[in-house]
Amino acid sequence: MAYDALKPIKQTDFNAGPNYTEPPWNLKEGELAESANVWWEGSLKTVPYASRFSATPTTGAVKQLVFFRRISGTAYLFGVDDVQKIYSYNASGVPVLVATKVSTDPYWSTAVFNNRLYAANSKVTLLGTNGVTVSNVAAPRMRYILSKQDYLFGVLANTTVQPSTMAYSDTDNAESWPVGNRLNFGQDDGDEITGAIEWGDVIFVTKNRSIWILSGTTPSDFKIEKSLSDVGCVAPRTLCWTDLGVFFWSENGQTLFNGFRSFNLTDRIKGLLKDSSAVSVINWARIDQATAKYYPRLRQVLVSYCETGQTVNNKTLIIDMNRVTDRVGRRIPYAIWPMTTGITAMAHGTDITLTGSRTELILGMANGHVLRWDNGTNFNGAQLAPRIRSGAYSIGPDKIEQVRTIDVWLKGNTNTVTIKYSTDGGTFTTHPQASAYANTGTNTIKLKRLHGDGSGNYITGRRLQVEVSAVGSTNPFGLFEIGVGMEPGGPRDAA
Repeated sequence: MAYDALKPIKQTDFNAGPNYTEPPWNLKEGELAESANVWWEGSLKTVPYASRFSATPTTGAVKQLVFFRRISGTAYLFGVDDVQKIYSYNASGVPVLVATKVSTDPYWSTAVFNNRLYAANSKVTLLGTNGVTVSNVAAPRMRYILSKQDYLFGVLANTTVQPSTMAYSDTDNAESWPVGNRLNFGQDDGDEITGAIEWGDVIFVTKNRSIWILSGTTPSDFKIEKSLSDVGCVAPRTLCWTDLGVFFWSENGQTLFNGFRSFNLTDRIKGLLKDSSAVSVINWARIDQATAKYYPRLRQVLVSYCETGQTVNNKTLIIDMNRVTDRVGRRIPYAIWPMTTGITAMAHGTDITLTGSRTELILGMANGHVLRWDNGTNFNGAQLAPRIRSGAYSIGPDKIEQVRTIDVWLKGNTNTVTIKYSTDGGTFTTHPQASAYANTGTNTIKLKRLHGDGSGNYITGRRLQVEVSAVGSTNPFGLFEIGVGMEPGGPRDAA
């Protein structure tokens, strides 16, 4: 990192997030070498909490969540678990069993059309509900559905016979599906449709290796064009809108499509998604489990995925859209913050309690609970432990400059904190003056100063890294600054 070794080193800006791709000594201003369960909001903080909607879980893991609000203002939250039970959550968050639909496909696609919610599953009949009663709909079997103006669109479920075909309903009637109402997207390209999403006045239709654009308002002017995107969506449940474009997981990882071309967002987290042998840690056999949703209030995309050796999503990334630009020809400066827990389903919509106008991001978990993101004092009934590791601060040639102090500025109510250091890529050592340090004051910013190695000696070397971690606590973590004080080389006076 570009710091002058003749002056005290201070890093107060961490907004760029962790960079797992470059070596620690090659990081730019504002970057970290590693992080877990923190994000930047003026300081490094514990990720937003997510409290349980209620104490009552569903029978199995929550696989699908969807908000539905009728014109009357009545709002609903529906969920499906992995044993195919369909629930409606009441205002207290208690899941009430609505129906049981046995299917070997655990994932559902939903759309609101004509004041009704429709749900498609590749193995069962299309369902429709007014929020209270659920009924079958005479329609072709479909995998993904969406509404657009006067039509309900659906991707046909038979990927062997019609892998590239989308059907659409009669005008203003989701209960009627004429056999001739069909659209084909790259029919003979050897690929299949993996999702569809409305964006402005068009529909983006994704395949594994391409993105297509459907424009027009009626069958007479429907127009299909292939975009310039060189990738497609391989994880259908990650397809979500943001205010900068459509986000999804491609074969290259996290991707943003702006309607013209796609931008890969994984440049700085390649080391996180691969092991030390450069082998992917993503369980690609379960990539269809990956799920994502955009939360406009904080301008974040949450995307959760399953690592190799795992059977359910066990890791989550927070993508800070405040730092993303979709300008063509410019590298995207983004921040991606890793979490050490997984999410199995997500939904964004109006609070079903109708106690306020703000929208909510609801998370479904493997233990059957649903959570409210950015709410409460814990995450799914437990605490996440925050941790960061700085880049390698250059302290000059060995023994020409020596580290006398390490300063860490923390929020006053940060819980028990451990500070470690490493020189020249060596093992991280717990500093004895910081182990089990509990700063239990108020919300003021307080300094923790560490002297040398804690044993009356300077810390020597060419590069220094600092690691700060805290046990999980209802007291939010807050890190504002890391400072390194140096002196010219030579024997140190006794303390």
